[in-house]
Amino acid sequence: MVRHSSAWETFITRSEDSVVTERKASASAVGLNRSGSAAISNFSTESLSEATHRKEYLLNKLKREVKIIMEESVNRKAISAKSTYVISLCAAVEQCLLDGLKRRLLGLFGERSTYALLHNIAKFCPEAATVLTLTVKAEDDEIASCPLSCLWIRFALLAKVLPAIIGFIHNSVHCRRYYKESSLMLDAARGGVLAALLGILFLF
Repeated sequence: MVRHSSAWETFITRSEDSVVTERKASASAVGLNRSGSAAISNFSTESLSEATHRKEYLLNKLKREVKIIMEESVNRKAISAKSTYVISLCAAVEQCLLDGLKRRLLGLFGERSTYALLHNIAKFCPEAATVLTLTVKAEDDEIASCPLSCLWIRFALLAKVLPAIIGFIHNSVHCRRYYKESSLMLDAARGGVLAALLGILFLF
């Protein structure tokens, strides 16, 4: 229990430090005009504030789900892949991936879904290709136990490759065209926190 708590506190401290650094970088874009009032180039204070609030809300929601999973792993010998805890975690991950995801660049699917995104990145990311194969071959009982939109995320979680896929989406130049500039996944600080946050689930 102490080990889980220590790792969680260390991660939270580091993630908060990275976000503070990103905030300072954003603040540097704010200058003063001749009258001494603040002037912002290329974006408005309102839009920046809304985007920041939205991304922090999504990350905080995911942090809560990860913490719950860690606590349950201490109290139980094992957590079922079909448990509500796992499904809630997958849903939180999906919401993070959906943030700023463009509809028009997802090919034949013509829909804004993370499963369509998985199809598109599978040709570049081996882990995504593996998860795509597992999802396509899913049994009926597996499909019935989890919302279709989250099924691939659960497979990736069980295969311990979800952090790798998230990291690829965040870092790869192939994925930038799928997202709006204000999205969580293209955020230099917060996008990296997302992958690291999921990675701590596999430390124990």
